Amino acid sequence: MIDGIAVQLGELPQCFPVNSTDMCPCNTEYETKCQDGSGKNMSSYCQEKTIPCPCPASKHECWGSVYNSDGMWTGSEQQCVDQGTPCPCNAQWENQCWSGEGNTSLDFYCNDRDQTCPCISPQIDCYKYSYDSMGSINGTPQDTCVTSASQCTCGTGALPIACSYGADSRMPYALCEAASIGSCPVQCNSSEIACYPTVYTPTGHVNTTAPMVKTCASSTTGCPCNSMWEEKCSDAMFGDYCVLKAYGCPVICNETEQHCFISQFDSNGSYALDKWGDYKTQETCQPASLAQCPCNAEHERACTFGPQGMTYKNCLSKQEYSACPVDCSSNGTVTCYVQSWTADGIVDTLASNEICKNNHGECIALCGANSNACTAFGVSWCQWSGEPCPISCDLEAKKACFQDTYDSDGSSMPPQSYAIHRGRLVRAVLVKRCVTRALVDLCQISHGVSPPQLIVHSIVTAINSSALLWIHCLMALPTRAQFRLRRANQ
Repeated sequence: MIDGIAVQLGELPQCFPVNSTDMCPCNTEYETKCQDGSGKNMSSYCQEKTIPCPCPASKHECWGSVYNSDGMWTGSEQQCVDQGTPCPCNAQWENQCWSGEGNTSLDFYCNDRDQTCPCISPQIDCYKYSYDSMGSINGTPQDTCVTSASQCTCGTGALPIACSYGADSRMPYALCEAASIGSCPVQCNSSEIACYPTVYTPTGHVNTTAPMVKTCASSTTGCPCNSMWEEKCSDAMFGDYCVLKAYGCPVICNETEQHCFISQFDSNGSYALDKWGDYKTQETCQPASLAQCPCNAEHERACTFGPQGMTYKNCLSKQEYSACPVDCSSNGTVTCYVQSWTADGIVDTLASNEICKNNHGECIALCGANSNACTAFGVSWCQWSGEPCPISCDLEAKKACFQDTYDSDGSSMPPQSYAIHRGRLVRAVLVKRCVTRALVDLCQISHGVSPPQLIVHSIVTAINSSALLWIHCLMALPTRAQFRLRRANQ
C-alpha cells in the first residue's frame, strides 16, 4: 500500500513460513483484518478501514444513527448485536418503539425523541385537539393511548367524544373533531363497505344538488339499491351494482348470440319515449347467425338500402313510412326528391318524395303537390303555387323597372313597375316587369332631371346553387315624365 492505495504492480512481496497458520498480515495503517465463516470454514482477509467488516454469524448487523450535540442527525454507524436482540437506539435522541406484531429484532424500531411511539393493540391512538371559534386547531395536540374512542376526551371547541377512524383498514384511531361539524362522520368497520346512495327527486330524477350521505352495508350483501327507482344487477367481474328501473339490468348473451336493441312503440304507433325524452328500446339476445338485428314486426318495416354487395337494413316506422323508400342505388340510378307543399304554403316533409333518375341533372325542378316549376335566368326550381313565379328579363336587351309612387298626402306607396304589353307601357304594383334598354334610357332623360333619380341595385340571389345577377332599375318620376314615357311607347 502506498498512501493508503493498494499497488497492483510493483508491490514488494513478503515471505512467511509455509506451515504458518496465520494469514498474511494486513497494513495496519489503512486496513482491517476481517473474518468470514466459522469454525474450520473461517477465513480471514484484509479490507480497507473505510469499509466495516461484516458481522459474524452469531450477530446481526445494525446501523445506529449518529447525532451532533444539537441533536442534528449526521450519519449512521455499524453495530454488531447478538442474534434476537433489537438494534439499539440513540438513548439521548431517540425512543425505541414496538410494532406490536412480534418479538424479533425486526419488530422494534427507533423514533425521534419528540415523537411518541404508536399505541399497540388492543390500544389505539387518541389525538386530543382543541379548536377556536373558527374551527381551527388551537394549542398543541396531544397523543395518548386508549382502548376505545369513548375514552378519548377532547378539548374546548371540539365534540365531547372523539370520532373513530381507520377501522376499515384495520388501523383504528380516535380523533377529536371540531364541534362545528355537528357529529362524527359515519365510519364502517372491517366487515362493512361504504355506500353513497343516489338521491332522487319525487319524480325520479337524480337530485344533483343534494349531498350524498355515507352509509355502511355488509361487505357480503353489498350496498342496497333505492327500492323506488333502482334495481340491483350482478356482473361476474364487477359484482353487484344499481341501475334505474327504467333501463333495467343488461341482458347477458352467450357466445352464439348477439346483442340487439329493438325500438319500442306506444299503442298509437309512435316511438315510445322515456321520461328523459330518449327513445325506449328492448335489449334482447338474437342468434349470431343473423346478418342484422330484427325490427319490431308490429310497428316497423325492414327496408334494404345500398348497392349490390353492400346492402344494409334499416328499421323504419310504419306510421311514418307507408312503404320502404325507393332505393335507387340498387339499380345504378340516383335518388331525386320531389318538392311538395301543403295548401297553406308549408313544405310537406311527410310526403313520399323520393324518385329515381338517371343522373343528378334530371333532379332539377321535380315539383309535387301545391307547387309550380319556375324558370328564370336559365335556372329552374319549384315553389309554392300560391306565389307567382318571378319574371325573367333578358339581361342583354332588357332591365327591370320599378317606380316609386306617392299618395295624395305625399307618402310613399309600394313600388310600381312598368312593362311592355301589346305595345303599351303597363303599370303593375309590386310585380317586376321588363322594358327595353331604349325605354330605360328614355326614363333617365325624359324629365331632364339633373342628376337623374336613377338607382341601380345589383342583387346576387342563389337559386339551386346558381348565382344570378338581377339589375333593378328603380325610378321616381313625376307625372309628366310618366306621360312622356307612355307617349313614347304608343
